[in-house]
Amino acid sequence: MPETCNGIDDDCNGLTDEGLGNTTCGIGACQVTVPFCSSGQVTQCTPGQPVAEICDGQLDDDCDGVVDNGCACVNGTSQSCYTGSRRRTTSGPATWARSSA
Repeated sequence: MPETCNGIDDDCNGLTDEGLGNTTCGIGACQVTVPFCSSGQVTQCTPGQPVAEICDGQLDDDCDGVVDNGCACVNGTSQSCYTGSRRRTTSGPATWARSSA
């Protein structure tokens, strides 16, 4: 007889409720995985609580299925942000400043 979640050793191998797997619920940072069965009862899976996006390029912190939505910049990435003219300000390493012209 196959094992079921009931606290009984249905397959007579000395173990109860084994091999029934896990249940996963939630998305993004709210995703949680729990054993399918615990103490003979099907385990309730409750997702974690969403928080505001951290803008780290890694997690969907607000658990809406989109990573870093609403973030103007994402840590660790590069983007063009200055569109004015450039002029060199020193003879050492290149540094740029906004031209007043």
